[in-house]
Amino acid sequence: MSLVLLGCSGASDTPDLGQVTGVVTKGTTPVTNATIVFTPEGEKSGAAATGRTNDQGEYSLTYTGGVKGAPVGMSKVKIVIEELSTDESKPVPPPVMYLPEKSAAVISGENVINFDLAGIKPKAE
Repeated sequence: MSLVLLGCSGASDTPDLGQVTGVVTKGTTPVTNATIVFTPEGEKSGAAATGRTNDQGEYSLTYTGGVKGAPVGMSKVKIVIEELSTDESKPVPPPVMYLPEKSAAVISGENVINFDLAGIKPKAE
């Protein structure tokens, strides 16, 4: 009896990733509940890596499939801040978007990329 196995033996669709962490602040105040999005630019454009800030403003980016990191190369950066309300009688304001940098460079290995939003005006989506 012979058994034939068929499967995907090709290269992974996951690009080279660099680990990206950092802190988002507004002056000296940590920015909480912010979503950070790194979208690859140029020839290596593809899926974005995202992260969310904690109570200390710290974030870590995750690529598709829950893989930690962001594609190596230049990425456009977008930071969206959502205010959370515990008062159900008040409407939740719409998210505010910031574009702190035109782009950020992600290299292989560890990347610490901090953002200070002080003095940066929000952008309309």
